[in-house]
Amino acid sequence: MNETYKGIWPVMLTPFDERGGIDYDCYRKLIDWYISQGVDGIFAVCGSSEMFELDESERLKLAEIAVQRCKGHIPVVATGSIGSDIESHKNYSLKLADVGIDAIILLLPEFCSDESSTLDYLFRMAKVIPCDVGVYECPGIGIGQLSVDAVRTLARSGRFGPYKETSCEIAKILAKIEATRDTGMSVLQANTPLMLEALSAGGAGLMGIAVNVLPAVASEIYRSFCEADATGGVSNTNRISESTERNHQLLCLADSLLRLSYPASGKIILSMLGFDISETTRQHNNSVSEETRKLIEIGFSYIINQISSTTAHQ
Repeated sequence: MNETYKGIWPVMLTPFDERGGIDYDCYRKLIDWYISQGVDGIFAVCGSSEMFELDESERLKLAEIAVQRCKGHIPVVATGSIGSDIESHKNYSLKLADVGIDAIILLLPEFCSDESSTLDYLFRMAKVIPCDVGVYECPGIGIGQLSVDAVRTLARSGRFGPYKETSCEIAKILAKIEATRDTGMSVLQANTPLMLEALSAGGAGLMGIAVNVLPAVASEIYRSFCEADATGGVSNTNRISESTERNHQLLCLADSLLRLSYPASGKIILSMLGFDISETTRQHNNSVSEETRKLIEIGFSYIINQISSTTAHQ
């Protein structure tokens, strides 16, 4: 599992038409584009997908389309912890497994009040899921974060693979990377600004919102670490090349623009990149002000110009 769940992973947005129906054609085109841009996997049906605003048939169809488009190219994971209790989670996860998902990602559920009950839930779910299993610290759900000791317990069990870590605190990220070293668990942390430090310490990659709009830039950063490892390794940030640092700066700028009004901001940027995508979301109060829209458009135009300028000089 450790080798499968590495690298750069977009967290899929769900395109909606102006009436709120899913635009499956746009969804397919997005997945095809991510594959062409060199990403290492797809996280379908996640927080960015507005998964709690989708019904079960919609979630399963999005997962199935992702599997169909990615088969033979890259792995696909999707959230399985949807429902009010563990039995509903089990039933839904088995349906996800039937569509061919590589790994089912488990949240830290709201009905678990502490870490002990959360770990019990994760292991009980892992017993019935017939494919790989991962963990997702979705912000605002359940106990929020796992301790380093809990991560070590999961990693040493040999049952858990992809781990979307969302503490956004470098000390915790580094400790969890160390706790999973030489196991099958891969720490795919979500914080773009901490990407270089995490990769330098042996982190598995980035599973975050900036990948949604700059997949090739994120992939180039990751590849630079892979190449360095092949020729002796990168032990600290002082050995990171100027081009990698520059790409990281652009990725961080994109991340900051996305945070202005996410997920609508992501759809605005994808529209700038040529996708016929509406900025419609199913989330309440996600309308974008004129000022915010202008900031996003100006900021991302600068990023595009910087990328074009660099490409022209290579």
